[in-house]
Amino acid sequence: MNLLAELWWVFARIGAVTFGGGYAMVSLIERELSDRNWLTAAGFADIVAISQMTPGPLALNVATYVGRQIAGIPGALFASFGLGFPAIIITALVLWGLKAGQNAPWAASAVRGIRAAVLGLIATAVLFFLETSLVTGLPDGPIWKSAAGPLSFSPTAALAFLGALAAAHRFKQGPIRVIIGAAVLGIAAYFVGI
Repeated sequence: MNLLAELWWVFARIGAVTFGGGYAMVSLIERELSDRNWLTAAGFADIVAISQMTPGPLALNVATYVGRQIAGIPGALFASFGLGFPAIIITALVLWGLKAGQNAPWAASAVRGIRAAVLGLIATAVLFFLETSLVTGLPDGPIWKSAAGPLSFSPTAALAFLGALAAAHRFKQGPIRVIIGAAVLGIAAYFVGI
């Protein structure tokens, strides 16, 4: 299979089997990309972080970026269209089915089941980011090693996480301020050496 067709097929499969938006797709996208040695887990976490700072849906930004890295502009187009194609078909079928059975009890039960599955998929993404940001830490950054072995911890990343959580939840700061604040904290930690 040529590379463009493989990009389309990988992202079409991702788009066909995941529901709930970008974060629900994160663990599946990461596994597909790492299985093909297209990206490391740390590289993928960086792409997702950058995708969060750019306009557009997370999964589409990731597909476009990965496609561009793997096969240039044609790769970006094939990966992006591959991701979106199944969603168009599935959305049309689901809308038709829900409209046909809008008063049926099975429709409400189906939506309730999907909502629970999406929550599980998003929780998987949260665990992935906890591991790649807090446990593994930042590449080239100081990391505290545990006595138990290869487990490590990045205090800077933990502080950025807690600060972002407090800024967004408690102080109702928007994402731009939170991201800029975390970047400033990361730069300061680099220069201080912690």
